[in-house]
Amino acid sequence: MSVIQALREKYATTVVIVVCISLVAFLLMDAFVGPKSFFKKDTEVVTVNDIGYPYKQYMRDVKQAENNYRRQNPDGNLNDQIRNRLKNQVYQRFVQKQILQSQYDKLGIAFSTDELRSLTVTADADPRIKQIPGFQNPQTGEFDPNRVISFINNLRNAPGNNRQALQQRMQWEQMEDMLKSSSLLTKYTSLINNGIYIPSWLTKEKVNENNKFSNISFVSAPYTSINDSSVNVTDKDLQKYLNEHKKQFHIDANRTIEYVAFNVIPSAEDSATILERLEKLKVGLDTTSNSTIDGFITRNSETPFIDRYLPESMIQSSVKNQLLSLPQGSVYGPYYDGNSVVYAKKLGSKTVADTAQIQQVLVSNRMFPDSIAQFKVDSLKAAVKSGADFSQVINTYTKGRAQNNGNIVITANSTNVPDQFIQFVNNHNVGDLGVVKSQYGYHLIKVRNKSGMEKGYKIAYLTAAMDASQATDNGFYSKANKFRGLNGTKKAFETAAKENGYKIQEGANLTSSTYQVNDLSSSREIVHWAFNAEKNDVSKVFILPNSYVVAVLKDITPEGTAPLESVKPQIQAVVRRKKKAEVISKKYEGKNLKQIASAMGDSVSTANKISFATSFIPNSGFEPKVVGASFNKNWKGKLSKPVFGNNGVYYLTINSIYDGGQADSTSSQNIKNQMNTLLQREVASQLRDALIDQSEVDDNRLSFPGL
Repeated sequence: MSVIQALREKYATTVVIVVCISLVAFLLMDAFVGPKSFFKKDTEVVTVNDIGYPYKQYMRDVKQAENNYRRQNPDGNLNDQIRNRLKNQVYQRFVQKQILQSQYDKLGIAFSTDELRSLTVTADADPRIKQIPGFQNPQTGEFDPNRVISFINNLRNAPGNNRQALQQRMQWEQMEDMLKSSSLLTKYTSLINNGIYIPSWLTKEKVNENNKFSNISFVSAPYTSINDSSVNVTDKDLQKYLNEHKKQFHIDANRTIEYVAFNVIPSAEDSATILERLEKLKVGLDTTSNSTIDGFITRNSETPFIDRYLPESMIQSSVKNQLLSLPQGSVYGPYYDGNSVVYAKKLGSKTVADTAQIQQVLVSNRMFPDSIAQFKVDSLKAAVKSGADFSQVINTYTKGRAQNNGNIVITANSTNVPDQFIQFVNNHNVGDLGVVKSQYGYHLIKVRNKSGMEKGYKIAYLTAAMDASQATDNGFYSKANKFRGLNGTKKAFETAAKENGYKIQEGANLTSSTYQVNDLSSSREIVHWAFNAEKNDVSKVFILPNSYVVAVLKDITPEGTAPLESVKPQIQAVVRRKKKAEVISKKYEGKNLKQIASAMGDSVSTANKISFATSFIPNSGFEPKVVGASFNKNWKGKLSKPVFGNNGVYYLTINSIYDGGQADSTSSQNIKNQMNTLLQREVASQLRDALIDQSEVDDNRLSFPGL
C-alpha cells in the first residue's frame, strides 16, 4: 500500500502522461501501420477493398505486358501511347480481379487443381487447348491429351538456362491463369443468370400488354412553337434540377488547365539544309545496285529498307500511281509524305502471294556454334528429303514444344516474321523445302499453301524527316522558358499570351486516368502536375515531343456532383422544355380537342393500333409517355390531361381499347425467354459498375511519377 501511495503522491503526473501517450500511440497505430496506413500510398499503386497492388509488382507486370507486346509485334514500335495503354490495362486487370475475387470468396466460388487438369490434359479439355496444333495428332488432326502431358513434363525437366523453355513455361502459366479466371467468371455469371427469374404472372401481363391495342385522336403542340426567349430559365431553376438529379451528374475528380504550346517547327534554313543533304544522297541512290541498296538505305534513310515485294493493294503512298508506273531502276522525287521528304527507287516487280502458309523449324545459332547449327538444319532437311514426315521431324526435334508445330500464316506485309520468310515464299512454289538464315538462326521451311496472287513491287525509300535543327529547337525552348519566367501568375500568363499572339488552349476534365491532353503526345506529366498543383498555379516548361508547353491550373473539381457551369447547357435544354410544357398546358387549359387544334391552326390527328410493343406514335416519333397514356381507361371518350412528351405536349382522347386475341403457349414462352434474355443483358451491362460502386478503390497512380 505504501508503494502505491508513493506513486500517487510523487509520480501521478508522470503516470497520466505515459498513459495518454500510450492511448494516442494505440489510436494512431492504424494510421501508420496496416492496410489503411498513410504510408501504403507511398508503395501501392491502387488498393481494392484493402488489398494493395505494390508498385514493384505493378511495374513487373507492366514489363511483362510490354514483353508480350514485343513478342506479338517484333517489328512494332512500342511508343508512349502503347505503353500508357498497357499500363492502364494492367491496372484495370488488377482492379477487376480483386473486385471479382471478393465476390468469389463471399459466394464460395473456387477453382481446384482437378478442374485445371480436366481443362488441360483430358479429352474434355478447354477448346482453346484443343485448337493448339502442337497438341494435335499429326496424322489425324485430333486433340491428344498425352501430347499436353508430354509438353508439361518437358517444361518441368528443361534446364534452367533454356530460354525457349522458360518462355514457353511463362506462356503456359499465363494460359493456366486465363483458364482459371475464365472458369471462375463463368461460374459467377451463371450463378447470377440462374438467379434471374421471370414469374408466370409477369409473363401473362406482358402477353396481355402486347395483345392490347388502342385507337386515339390527338393533337400535339411542339415545344418549338414557344420561342426560347419567352421562357425565363434562371440559375436557381437549373440548380434545383441538378440537386434533384445528382446521381445522373456524378463525376470523378478532375482538373481543367489552360496552356500555351510552343510547337517546334523547322525554319526555312532547316528545310533547305535537309533538302540539300537529301539531294546529294540521291546521286548515290541513282547509282547503287539492287545487291547493295539495303546497306545504302540503312546508312542514309530514316525509313528502313523492306527487302520484299509488296502487292499493289498493300502499298501506301501519296504518289502510288507515279511509283508503280516508273521504269525499273528509276527514281521519283522529291515528294512529301507526312513530315518527311522522300526519294523512291523502283527496284523491280513480280507476281507474289497475298497470303501463304508455311511450316518451319528453327535451329538456333545462339545455343550452338554457327557451323553446328548449320549442320543440324542440313541433317533435318536430308531426313525430310529422304521421306521423313516434316511435321514429325519438327515434333521430334522440338520435343513437342514448337508452337502450332511450326505452322505459320503470313502475308506480304507481315511484321512478325523475318523478311527471309517472305523472300522464300516469293521465290518458291507450294511444296518446296529449303533453308534460310535469319537473326535467330537457321530455319528449315516448307511452303504449304499460297493464295491471292497479284503483282508485287519492291521499292527503296530514301527519306529524311523535316525536323528542326538543334539551334531552332533551342530557340523555341528559350521562348517558352522566357514566357514562363516572366509570367508566374494566371493573370500575367493570360495577358502575356494575348499580347504575344499565343493561342491559349484548354484541357478540360482531366482525370486520374487521362494519359494524353488533347493532341499533346506524351503529356501524362502534365496530368500529374495538375493533380498536385494549387488553383491558378503556373507550371514549369514541359518538354514534349516537338513542343514545349506552359500550363496554368484553371479549375479543380472534386469527385461528386458536377458544378452547374459544366453541365449548364445540358440542363438548360431540359428545364426550358419543362417550362415550355407548362406554358403550353396553361395556354390550352379548358379547351376541347378540336378547340386546341383550331387554336394551333391544325387539325385533330388519329393513330390506330397503338401497342405497348412499340413506343412510337405515327408522324410524331419516339413517345413512350403518349403510348402509356393511350391505355388509360379514364380517358376513354374524354380529353386527357396534357402529356409532356419528348417533342411536345400531347392532348388525346381514347376512341377504343381492344384485345388482339389470345396468345398461344409457344408465343407466351417466347416472350418469357425474351424478357429473361433482356434482363440478363441489362444485368451484365450494369454489373461491373455496380461492383465498383460497392468496392473501395483507392487509385494512387498519380503519386508515382511516370504512371
